[in-house]
Amino acid sequence: IGPDLAVRYANLMGINEVLQPYYSLALGSVEVTLIDMVDAFNTLASNGIKVKPIMITRVEDAQGNVLEQTRPEELPVLRPQTAYVLTNMMQSVVNEGTATEIRQLGYEGLCAGKTGTTDDYADAWFIGFTPSITCGVWVGFDKKKPIFSGATGGVVAAPIWGDFMKTVEPDSTQSDSFPVPDSISTAAICEQTGLLATPYCPRVRYEVFITGTQPTADCALHSRRTAAQAPPP
Repeated sequence: IGPDLAVRYANLMGINEVLQPYYSLALGSVEVTLIDMVDAFNTLASNGIKVKPIMITRVEDAQGNVLEQTRPEELPVLRPQTAYVLTNMMQSVVNEGTATEIRQLGYEGLCAGKTGTTDDYADAWFIGFTPSITCGVWVGFDKKKPIFSGATGGVVAAPIWGDFMKTVEPDSTQSDSFPVPDSISTAAICEQTGLLATPYCPRVRYEVFITGTQPTADCALHSRRTAAQAPPP
């Protein structure tokens, strides 16, 4: 992909900070604002459509007459299929990854997101979304200093997100999946090789792909032949 393309897509999705195309960008070498992070993640939640943030949606007088109404600007910047694959990946963050604290605290709704932690535990993040709401949490001090040792995004930011979502979307369990666009395929993948799983693969998981990009070769590490050659337990 390269850093130049990463910068281009970050800006398209909602990051307004000036990003230098350095490889360390993938490790968080440039600071961005919370609203930019929420804006960018909301592009994924909106199936690839960037929605310009607005602070005031409507102004009414004392009689309820609408004096002014603002409608958000929408701009398609990603293919819906690309946004869906990323969303599916980030569901795993909550269900089995660094943000499982959200589930442990009792939030059962459909959601996806990503934790983040900076050097010396000075910033902790969780940006997440459901089919209807995108919300970001940042924890830190006004002046950059450690929160405490071990203050990761999953430990201090994700629980705040989960508590908030339990309040604003207590009935979100009615949705069992994010909207699936056309041209999405599912395949059983060997976790070790990333190729199509065989009956001999010890760990298999189902992954989604944009149709045409899924693996076509069977796992060669775990086959009938390699199983026959393996020493007895």
